[in-house]
Amino acid sequence: MSNQLRVRLSLKGRPIRTYTFKKQTVSIGRDPSADIFLDNFGISREHAQIDQTPGGYILADLGSANGTFLNETQITREFLGQDDVVRIGKFSLWVGVEADRREQLLGSVPLSQETTVLSTEQMEALTRKAQTEEAAVKAREMKERGASAWKLSRASFVIAVLATLLLGILLGVAGMLRFAP
Repeated sequence: MSNQLRVRLSLKGRPIRTYTFKKQTVSIGRDPSADIFLDNFGISREHAQIDQTPGGYILADLGSANGTFLNETQITREFLGQDDVVRIGKFSLWVGVEADRREQLLGSVPLSQETTVLSTEQMEALTRKAQTEEAAVKAREMKERGASAWKLSRASFVIAVLATLLLGILLGVAGMLRFAP
């Protein structure tokens, strides 16, 4: 069973994105072609990389200007462990290594990195599930629209009654002033 690298990226504690990799080398940097693109001038274009080795994953700083930190210690090259936190500038990368669960589900069926092949029954089941979820979302939206329309029509009714009452009072006062001695 092969392992996959899972990286959760956050900026100042706010989650941004989760990545899953099964490749040998993962590049990190300000270069838009990096596997983990960090758009900040405090990050070097080729800042760091993670390499998969027979002994585990290794994090290496690639001579960056501001350094790479593993669990708050500046490193040049270090093994990554489960739940380690890599800090690069204002970004934090939580690292996890896990078994590829698809292999557990499919057993000895070979997995392609690019394409997942589903049987006709699996496709039909996914389609039915998506249609059911879509119908539920539409029903919820219609219910919410109906409730908001009712609130709007109720508010309009109250405003109309109050306006009519105010107009009646004004007309009554005007009539009394007109016929006053």
